Amino acid sequence: MRMVSADDTRNSLDFPSLVRSLETAFAGDAEVPVRHHHSIPRPGEQDATLLLMPAWDTHGPTGVKIVRVTPGNADRGLPAIMGVYLLMNEVTGEPEALIDGQMLTVRRTAAASALGAHFLARADSHRLLMVGTGALAPHLIEAHASVRPIREVKIWGRNPEKADKLASSWTATRSRSRPSRSCRPVSSGPT
Repeated sequence: MRMVSADDTRNSLDFPSLVRSLETAFAGDAEVPVRHHHSIPRPGEQDATLLLMPAWDTHGPTGVKIVRVTPGNADRGLPAIMGVYLLMNEVTGEPEALIDGQMLTVRRTAAASALGAHFLARADSHRLLMVGTGALAPHLIEAHASVRPIREVKIWGRNPEKADKLASSWTATRSRSRPSRSCRPVSSGPT
């Protein structure tokens, strides 16, 4: 069985190809049952949640993403979400790969968002507002820049240092970006 690291997962899933693949997959006949949620009591902290997310296609492999959400990990300096994706042979069921779940999740989530933008955003959209500075944020920016000619990124986050760091990393490699210094919410909702 092949072990696929976070770096290998990231390098294998470039956004232009991943967005196209998701478009095809979303239109296909894959079976994606409702995910299983199991609460796991954690003495002295918020309960953890085990998520089991299977998917298969009659003519393709079977896979299941196994994720544990552990809110108490923030106090440990660890990600709250940890997991793996198990890919099995379509004929024999033999395990073929164990893929890093965190990287697979952020790449897929960002690509699905970019696919939505592909259909819903103006073709000449060149500005992007990134709300949030967590693990998904740089992947969202990269994914949207793969489907639109993004030249300017504004970043808003609760933590100004994280917004500065994300803006610097994006500017150094791609396009102009800057953190937003506003303390006001981006949207106050309907009036």
